[in-house]
Amino acid sequence: MYLYFITGRVVVAGLGGGIKEDIHWVHDFRRGPTDDSPPLEERVIQIIPSPAPTVRTANLALVGSGDFLKLILATENMKAGDILKTSMFIPRIPVRAKEGDAYPVGALPMGSIVCCVEKFPGEGAHYARAAGNSCTLVRTLHDRVVLQLPSKHEVAVDKHCMAVVGKFLVFILFHPTILSQAQ
Repeated sequence: MYLYFITGRVVVAGLGGGIKEDIHWVHDFRRGPTDDSPPLEERVIQIIPSPAPTVRTANLALVGSGDFLKLILATENMKAGDILKTSMFIPRIPVRAKEGDAYPVGALPMGSIVCCVEKFPGEGAHYARAAGNSCTLVRTLHDRVVLQLPSKHEVAVDKHCMAVVGKFLVFILFHPTILSQAQ
């Protein structure tokens, strides 16, 4: 927040100092074809450790398709060279997705472990975005799917909400070191 007087002199240039950390823009949206056409395929180019572990605990993955590159949150077993598939189509029979693929929760079999789940269709990831977090698909209720969150609460989301199959790698921020014996 900047406040200027008539002279143009900066009076308030922001409150507090804080630690300056690098933050990357991460795509929360995974979009693919909405019809029965083949899913969008993207190749994982590089896995990047989180540059600011106090801001984001999960690792990042640089993925690309065609001439477009983007950063997404990396799942536990994702490695460079993997092909990720993304589709927004819900088939009659549940898909057999591998880790890192993104599909609507209505297209996945019950019992699947997912992360980066949307709260409302098209809004981007909302549930299970931190390291070590994942949701489980429990059951369906008409046009909604019930998810069990890491806190054991259950939430019903629309079957068209996108989710990434798998869970995030547990990121250890501090390594405990024994300095001496307490005597």
